[in-house]
Amino acid sequence: MSMNKIRAFYLFSLLILILLFVLPTYFIFKPTTPEDSISRSSEHEFVELGKAISFKLQHYNPESEAKNYTVSILLNDKEISNLTRMVKNHSYLKYLGRFEDSERIRGNITVLIYKEGESEPIDNLTYSLGAKQ
Repeated sequence: MSMNKIRAFYLFSLLILILLFVLPTYFIFKPTTPEDSISRSSEHEFVELGKAISFKLQHYNPESEAKNYTVSILLNDKEISNLTRMVKNHSYLKYLGRFEDSERIRGNITVLIYKEGESEPIDNLTYSLGAKQ
Protein backbone atom coordinates (compact mmCIF):
# COMPACT_ATOMS: atom_id res chain seq x y z
CA MET A 1 0.00 0.00 0.00
CA SER A 2 1.18 3.43 -0.75
CA MET A 3 1.83 5.95 1.98
CA ASN A 4 -1.01 8.22 0.80
CA LYS A 5 -3.61 5.46 1.16
CA ILE A 6 -2.40 4.65 4.68
CA ARG A 7 -2.47 8.34 5.63
CA ALA A 8 -5.99 8.78 4.20
CA PHE A 9 -7.23 5.67 6.04
CA TYR A 10 -5.62 6.94 9.28
CA LEU A 11 -7.23 10.38 8.95
CA PHE A 12 -10.61 8.85 8.11
CA SER A 13 -10.40 6.53 11.15
CA LEU A 14 -9.38 9.44 13.37
CA LEU A 15 -12.34 11.49 12.13
CA ILE A 16 -14.76 8.62 12.86
CA LEU A 17 -13.35 8.22 16.40
CA ILE A 18 -13.65 11.94 17.07
CA LEU A 19 -17.29 11.90 15.94
CA LEU A 20 -18.02 8.86 18.11
CA PHE A 21 -16.71 10.64 21.21
CA VAL A 22 -17.67 14.26 20.57
CA LEU A 23 -21.31 13.86 19.46
CA PRO A 24 -22.47 11.79 22.46
CA THR A 25 -20.62 14.16 24.80
CA TYR A 26 -22.38 17.14 23.23
CA PHE A 27 -25.82 15.56 23.63
CA ILE A 28 -25.14 14.42 27.21
CA PHE A 29 -23.75 17.77 28.35
CA LYS A 30 -25.82 19.93 26.02
CA PRO A 31 -25.73 23.56 27.15
CA THR A 32 -29.13 24.93 28.11
CA THR A 33 -30.43 28.36 27.33
CA PRO A 34 -32.69 30.27 29.74
CA GLU A 35 -35.68 29.57 27.48
CA ASP A 36 -35.01 25.80 27.71
CA SER A 37 -35.40 25.92 31.48
CA ILE A 38 -38.78 27.71 31.42
CA SER A 39 -41.89 25.60 31.52
CA ARG A 40 -44.23 26.49 28.68
CA SER A 41 -47.34 25.02 30.26
CA SER A 42 -49.52 26.01 33.15
CA GLU A 43 -48.52 24.96 36.61
CA HIS A 44 -51.17 24.67 39.29
CA GLU A 45 -51.55 23.55 42.87
CA PHE A 46 -54.59 23.02 45.11
CA VAL A 47 -53.88 22.78 48.84
CA GLU A 48 -56.36 21.97 51.62
CA LEU A 49 -55.43 23.74 54.85
CA GLY A 50 -57.93 22.76 57.51
CA LYS A 51 -61.24 24.34 56.49
CA ALA A 52 -59.68 26.46 53.75
CA ILE A 53 -58.58 25.58 50.25
CA SER A 54 -56.04 27.68 48.47
CA PHE A 55 -54.86 27.35 44.93
CA LYS A 56 -52.27 28.97 42.79
CA LEU A 57 -51.58 28.81 39.12
CA GLN A 58 -49.12 30.34 36.76
CA HIS A 59 -49.09 30.32 33.00
CA TYR A 60 -46.14 31.29 30.81
CA ASN A 61 -46.67 33.67 27.87
CA PRO A 62 -44.26 32.43 25.17
CA GLU A 63 -45.43 35.07 22.67
CA SER A 64 -43.07 37.77 21.45
CA GLU A 65 -45.62 40.44 22.42
CA ALA A 66 -47.79 41.18 25.45
CA LYS A 67 -51.14 39.37 25.50
CA ASN A 68 -54.28 39.63 27.62
CA TYR A 69 -55.14 36.48 29.56
CA THR A 70 -58.43 35.89 31.35
CA VAL A 71 -58.84 33.57 34.34
CA SER A 72 -62.40 32.43 35.04
CA ILE A 73 -63.22 30.59 38.27
CA LEU A 74 -66.36 28.44 38.22
CA LEU A 75 -68.04 26.71 41.16
CA ASN A 76 -70.37 23.98 39.91
CA ASP A 77 -70.33 25.56 36.43
CA LYS A 78 -71.38 28.99 37.78
CA GLU A 79 -68.85 31.78 37.35
CA ILE A 80 -67.77 33.29 40.67
CA SER A 81 -64.70 35.23 39.52
CA ASN A 82 -63.31 36.62 36.28
CA LEU A 83 -60.00 38.43 36.00
CA THR A 84 -58.21 39.75 32.89
CA ARG A 85 -54.55 40.74 33.01
CA MET A 86 -52.03 41.78 30.41
CA VAL A 87 -48.97 39.52 30.54
CA LYS A 88 -45.74 40.80 29.03
CA ASN A 89 -43.88 38.71 26.50
CA HIS A 90 -41.90 35.83 28.02
CA SER A 91 -43.31 36.32 31.52
CA TYR A 92 -45.91 34.68 33.76
CA LEU A 93 -49.56 35.16 34.61
CA LYS A 94 -49.85 34.31 38.32
CA TYR A 95 -53.12 33.83 40.19
CA LEU A 96 -53.77 33.00 43.85
CA GLY A 97 -57.21 32.08 45.16
CA ARG A 98 -58.68 30.91 48.45
CA PHE A 99 -61.97 29.40 49.66
CA GLU A 100 -62.35 29.87 53.41
CA ASP A 101 -65.08 27.39 54.40
CA SER A 102 -64.48 24.36 52.21
CA GLU A 103 -66.60 22.11 54.46
CA ARG A 104 -69.77 23.87 53.27
CA ILE A 105 -68.81 23.91 49.60
CA ARG A 106 -69.60 20.85 47.51
CA GLY A 107 -68.91 20.21 43.86
CA ASN A 108 -66.19 21.22 41.45
CA ILE A 109 -63.98 24.27 41.23
CA THR A 110 -62.99 24.84 37.62
CA VAL A 111 -60.29 27.27 36.54
CA LEU A 112 -60.31 28.30 32.88
CA ILE A 113 -57.51 30.29 31.26
CA TYR A 114 -58.26 32.13 28.02
CA LYS A 115 -55.81 33.89 25.73
CA GLU A 116 -56.81 37.10 23.95
CA GLY A 117 -58.47 36.38 20.63
CA GLU A 118 -59.31 32.73 21.37
CA SER A 119 -62.79 31.51 22.24
CA GLU A 120 -61.69 28.17 23.69
CA PRO A 121 -59.73 28.00 26.96
CA ILE A 122 -56.05 27.22 26.61
CA ASP A 123 -56.14 25.44 29.97
CA ASN A 124 -58.88 23.85 32.05
CA LEU A 125 -58.20 22.78 35.66
CA THR A 126 -60.81 21.09 37.86
CA TYR A 127 -60.70 20.27 41.57
CA SER A 128 -63.50 18.32 43.30
CA LEU A 129 -64.76 19.37 46.73
CA GLY A 130 -66.98 17.44 49.07
CA ALA A 131 -68.30 18.05 52.56
CA LYS A 132 -66.34 16.17 55.20
CA GLN A 133 -68.35 13.81 57.35
